[in-house]
Amino acid sequence: PPTAKSEPAPPATAKAQPAPKADAPRPADPPRVAAKPAAKPDDKPAEAPKPAAPQSVDAILQQQLKSAIP
Repeated sequence: PPTAKSEPAPPATAKAQPAPKADAPRPADPPRVAAKPAAKPDDKPAEAPKPAAPQSVDAILQQQLKSAIP
């Protein structure tokens, strides 16, 4: 009979198995990390406009100099 009591204990381990299932949703986070690399390509295009910005700044400075001349 005491051994029968030990049998109900194994079911408790079955409850631990559902916990691994909870870990399954965690793998969903790695995809999110993949989205971060995608953001890096976006940063590269953002850098391209930046070089153009300095040029516009130079144009603004030239305009300011022209306005300062008169």
